Amino acid sequence: MRTLTDADVDRQLPMADAIRIMEEALRAKSEGRLHSPPRHYVRFPSGALVFTVGGDTTYSSVVGFRVYNTFPGSNEDGGVHPNRTQATMVFDSRTGALQGTVLGTRLGVLRTSAIGGVALKYLAASDADRIGFLGSGLQAGAQLEAAKAVLPLRQLRVFSPTPANREKFARWARETHGIEAEACGTAREVVESSSVVICSTVSSRPVLDAAWIRPGTHVTTMGSKTVTSHEIDTTVAEQSDRIATDSPPQLTGYDEPNLLQNTSAWNRIVDLADIVAGRAPGRTAPAERTLFLSEGLAGTEVLLAAELLRRS
Repeated sequence: MRTLTDADVDRQLPMADAIRIMEEALRAKSEGRLHSPPRHYVRFPSGALVFTVGGDTTYSSVVGFRVYNTFPGSNEDGGVHPNRTQATMVFDSRTGALQGTVLGTRLGVLRTSAIGGVALKYLAASDADRIGFLGSGLQAGAQLEAAKAVLPLRQLRVFSPTPANREKFARWARETHGIEAEACGTAREVVESSSVVICSTVSSRPVLDAAWIRPGTHVTTMGSKTVTSHEIDTTVAEQSDRIATDSPPQLTGYDEPNLLQNTSAWNRIVDLADIVAGRAPGRTAPAERTLFLSEGLAGTEVLLAAELLRRS
């Protein structure tokens, strides 16, 4: 039985290919071919197993699940246990045969950033060349790679609360991607000077003010937006001309109500899949403010894993 790892993901699934696979997956979703229910939690006293399940039984006959956990375990030194990982399992829906397993965290990061790239392709201005990051972690780096695959980027600005982290990210962007990059002392500096803003923080409260967002700007925010934990506030959504998400069911798939429920923005949220399939409009004017709510589309990591297994 084939078992692949992060090294296989990095070696055999380039970002451009992942974006193409995710774009096709979103089109399949709009056509009713992709099964992608909200994630499922199995809770225990000290944590939970979290499953994202789905696949395409009509076109590719690929189904499966990804599982990760929220247990607080660590190794003897108090760090992350070396065997703490995610597992994605791929089955053939025609025979039930297990095709293989992908272990590690890179597949999930690639899936999220590739869908982010699709969102930029349809929602950001096609000539957007200035990108800003609020947050400088692992997902920020992957989102930059995805953005470079679909936009003519020439300038980057980044803010995170720790000066060393934002300086490190800017230096990495310059050296790895050959882009003009600057670390900024405030989030406002980043947002006001960017045509695309990526929020990839772990903050439970808003990190940007809607008043900083200029006409024509696209904003991507990742993770849950619940009433007690949200990196954007309702005003950012309410002032947006176009709002999309990769998983409408997941918006209400958390324990707490979504931040945007009972606001004027709620009924304007459209499925990114329908935009990709041409069933709903993406960006229609240069001055539009657009917003992408990245929630995590179940089943898409299974499709990436299936392609990785095929290539391996």
